Amino acid sequence: MDPFDYQRRRFLGYSLALGGGLLLSGCGPEQPAASPVANDPPRHGGRLRLGVLSGGQVGNLDAHKPIGSGIVRGFALYSKLWEWDEQMQPRLALAEEAEASADASTWTVRLRQGLEFHNGKTIDADDLIFSIRRLTDPQLASPYAALLHWVDRDNLEKLDARTVRIRFKDGRSYLPLAETWVNFGGIVPVDYHPLTNPVGAGPYKLKSFTPGQRSVFSRFENYYKDGRPYADELEIIDFKDQVSRLAALRAGQIDMANGLPSEQLQIIERDPRLQLVTSVSGNWLSFEMNTSKPPFDNPKVREALRLLADRPELVRRALNGQGRVANDLYAPNDPTFNHRLGPRPHDPQRAAQLLREAGYDKLEVELVTTSGPGFGPGVRRTGQGHRRDPQGASGRPGHLRRPAARSVATEHRRYHRRAVSGQRHAHRCALCRGQQDPLQRPAVQPTVPPGHGPAGPGQAQRPGAPGPADPVRARRLADLGLCESA
Repeated sequence: MDPFDYQRRRFLGYSLALGGGLLLSGCGPEQPAASPVANDPPRHGGRLRLGVLSGGQVGNLDAHKPIGSGIVRGFALYSKLWEWDEQMQPRLALAEEAEASADASTWTVRLRQGLEFHNGKTIDADDLIFSIRRLTDPQLASPYAALLHWVDRDNLEKLDARTVRIRFKDGRSYLPLAETWVNFGGIVPVDYHPLTNPVGAGPYKLKSFTPGQRSVFSRFENYYKDGRPYADELEIIDFKDQVSRLAALRAGQIDMANGLPSEQLQIIERDPRLQLVTSVSGNWLSFEMNTSKPPFDNPKVREALRLLADRPELVRRALNGQGRVANDLYAPNDPTFNHRLGPRPHDPQRAAQLLREAGYDKLEVELVTTSGPGFGPGVRRTGQGHRRDPQGASGRPGHLRRPAARSVATEHRRYHRRAVSGQRHAHRCALCRGQQDPLQRPAVQPTVPPGHGPAGPGQAQRPGAPGPADPVRARRLADLGLCESA
């Protein structure tokens, strides 16, 4: 397989998760959950507050080299030639027409008429050419430049004020231009600079930006989609971890959170003020085998590993049930996907036979996972506690690791070890009480109706919440990943 085609497919798998997965919206501390989203018509006005994870990175506003939460801000600031439709297929956005030649050696792209940037400048072919060249500029070194690797950036042709012809290196044919360009192909003006002139044509224009903290955007009145966007303002607030973000949502400090970890589902479902929206993404998680080196250069070993994987169990434990069984093929959303193929069975006996035929009576390999979207703490548990098959095949596919990734339980322990450092556990757990971590920023205390349990002076508690815990007990519970109300 072409390495750039593989990289494109891998990118698509993860980028589709940006528009899918778990999305959560919240009401105020005393408000009940709203009616289902599908039955709630959109309304104009107001400020929408979105909580995103920064992962310790301050982020930026760069259209073509976003860092951390800069990817989310990019969807607010910048528009592209294409966008994803409801079936996760690229459809025209800023482009009025985009057509490949008969042999796909060139693409001709024509912009819509009357398009404007946030500063009032008309979008033209020069801006389109500048945007292509900037994304693929070796000096910028964007990790997404590889998506347009085959574009001949030095041979772009301006046909008229709104039309550009794109050629490819070595006269190569290239059909998947729309798929590869859709997420990070923001069109920007020729005088664009991500620090001094972060101008785009997206639904919102920048009002203020404090790196690593928050960014505020105002509605772009001349957005190319009539009547959009709905909110007058968008505020994107950065959080360093999932625990503090969920606490802010439960305290009414943000309105929405996306890309939620499945291990938080039970907490969310028990809170009547929160509304969970689950959408099916095109993301997939896989164990990849180097077919040029033993043992995976042997096709029988590769087939054995596929048969050893108990896929329903992986979905149940590693993804906490929030997933579908995959079948070793790329993306069910792909128009060429063969839906007639049934799922591969879990067959350790057949796997043991294949391994013996390949000359491996006792084979043990290490499978390493990443911290990509969808992994819960169960990923690490999945690789433990499995017995070796009596016929010689390993019933556990190696030890599964997740480098540089922390689960909610880990964050829970870290919080408690800081929280109990005083004489008493007075400010309570951010995860279980739905409050901001008081060691990071002031908490907004929820209001509890009369008759719902005692509260200390100047404090409010959730229904049924106990008072401050003994610090020794709290520390012991914290070491177990638990707390008073867990």
